[in-house]
Amino acid sequence: MAAYADGWQARRALCELLLIGVSLGLAGCSYDVTLGSVTTYTLVATSCGTWNSSGVHTTGEYFVGHSTDRPDETLAYFVFDLTPVAGKTVTDASLTLPGTGDWTITVPDAAHTPALQFKLGATPLPASLTLAQVTGAGDDTSVYPDVHAEQDLGFGWVPSGSTTNTYGAFTYDTGRLQSAANAGGLYPIFAVQRFGETATTEEYLYGGSVFGPGIVFDVTTE
Repeated sequence: MAAYADGWQARRALCELLLIGVSLGLAGCSYDVTLGSVTTYTLVATSCGTWNSSGVHTTGEYFVGHSTDRPDETLAYFVFDLTPVAGKTVTDASLTLPGTGDWTITVPDAAHTPALQFKLGATPLPASLTLAQVTGAGDDTSVYPDVHAEQDLGFGWVPSGSTTNTYGAFTYDTGRLQSAANAGGLYPIFAVQRFGETATTEEYLYGGSVFGPGIVFDVTTE
């Protein structure tokens, strides 16, 4: 009887520990302790900026493409803190960007409906660059070409007139994002134009100076 009582007490203590774990997990995010469950972390951008093909760097805004006012091809970056997903196995990711209404698409792509689409790639940090180079105050002619040459984690086609758009970021060579998640800490994701960048017309997305909590990187782990 004593052995049975001791076993019951042990099982009760284990259940109490599991309940405490659930309570703590729910305090910060949606989390299921069941084996095989997944958790999605919504990471809000801590900063953003742009780099253009002439090596000019701006901070606190995002703009992708080119226009009359900004003739040099431009890409944007968004910095996220990956600490919550450090060491976890990533199974999916996406980048969400709110629009400003000040953007133009004029080059049609017949393969998509509607034809006027802006193809935006969600691109990881190239091995040739560091976070300090990307977010540093100085200009640097190596940032734009290195990011532009990098394979995207994923991409999305944006129909003209949409406002907030989500782009896949866990489709190609997913080990690159897994490596970043393993390390944790601050990490930049880039938004790069992938269609119409050689056009002489205005092709730009998210013009204007906008930075806020609507810029998020959703990372799903198991």
